[in-house]
Amino acid sequence: MRRAGIVYNAELEPAARCSRKLFERISSRCEAWLRPSGDEEGIRREAEGTDLVFVVGGDGTIIRAARLLSSYEAPVLGVNVGHLGFIAELDPEGLFGRLEEILEGKGWIEERSMLEVSAERIGASILGLNDVVVARGRSCRVIRIETYIDGEEFLSYTADGLIIATATGSSAYTLAAGGPLLHPSLPDLVLTPISPHLSFDIPIVLPPDARVDLVVRTEHEALLSVDGQLEFDLRDGDKVGVRRSARSARFLRLDPPRRFYRRLAEKLGEGRR
Repeated sequence: MRRAGIVYNAELEPAARCSRKLFERISSRCEAWLRPSGDEEGIRREAEGTDLVFVVGGDGTIIRAARLLSSYEAPVLGVNVGHLGFIAELDPEGLFGRLEEILEGKGWIEERSMLEVSAERIGASILGLNDVVVARGRSCRVIRIETYIDGEEFLSYTADGLIIATATGSSAYTLAAGGPLLHPSLPDLVLTPISPHLSFDIPIVLPPDARVDLVVRTEHEALLSVDGQLEFDLRDGDKVGVRRSARSARFLRLDPPRRFYRRLAEKLGEGRR
C-alpha cells in the first residue's frame, strides 16, 4: 500500500482517538492523510491516488464517506465505534489486530449498489447508498404520492411516505417499516410505504434497471431525504426520480462473504437488547 487515508467522526472522541493512533501506525509504512468526515472538500482533494480509506465512526459516517468517495477508486474500510455497525468491517480492537494484513493488501472488494436521485427543486442529481425517502414534513398529516415505474402509472399512495432502498438500505429504515432484508450483493431496489392509510401496504422488490418517479400531492409541506443525511423541502406537484446509479460503493472486506449471515444475526440481536 502506497497511500492511505483516514476519515473519522470528529464528534465521537473514541473515533478521534482511534484515528490518531491509526495515523501514527500507518504513516511510518506509507503516505497517509487524516480528515474529519465533515471536511468534504479536504477529503476530495486527498482521495485521488489513495489506495484505501479507513472510515472510523458509526454507520452514518461510513455511509457519508462511501457516498463521497464513490467517484474515486479507493475502497472504504469501515471501523465501527458507533451503535450497530451493519456496514463496518471491524471494531478498533479488530482493526489493530489485523492491520498488518490490511497493509499487505489482503482482503477482497465488495461493490454495493447506489441510488441516483433527481428533482427540479434540488438541481443536479445526487447519490445515495441507503435509501431515498419522500415523506410528510412537520405536520402530522398524510400525503399522497403518485408512483410511476418505468414510465407506467402504478399506484397513488396515501401514507406518511415512501422509501426506495438499495440492498444496503434494506437493513435500515426499510426494515423498520416492514420491508424485506436483501443480501447486500443484490442490485435490486425495494419500494416500501410508510404507514399507508387505506392504501396498498405491501413492500415491492424491483429489478435493478427499474426507474421510479414520484409526484407529491399535498396541501402542506413534504420532505425528500437521502440516506437520512441530505434533506430538501418538497411542495405540491414536485417530482422525484430514483434509479440505480452507474456508480457503486466499494468496501474492503476481510471476512468471507458467507460471514454476512452470522454478522446479521449478531447485529439484530444487539439491536433488540
